[in-house]
Amino acid sequence: MSLSGLSATATAVGPRLVEGRGELSAAVTDALRSGRPPAHDVGVVLRADPWGEDLQHALYLLYELHYRGFG
Repeated sequence: MSLSGLSATATAVGPRLVEGRGELSAAVTDALRSGRPPAHDVGVVLRADPWGEDLQHALYLLYELHYRGFG
């Protein structure tokens, strides 16, 4: 057991993949689950509010995939 109280296996698993919060993050979530490229209209990216929850959630999903991955 580590000093933080978590075992190494518990931290290696990663967070659970959650549902998207809009068109863009839902496309990312679906792509991660299916293993296929995201199926979305290019306009979805252009219309996304840069400070909105959907785009921020999509970025979180991609960052988490890069750094640790999902359980």
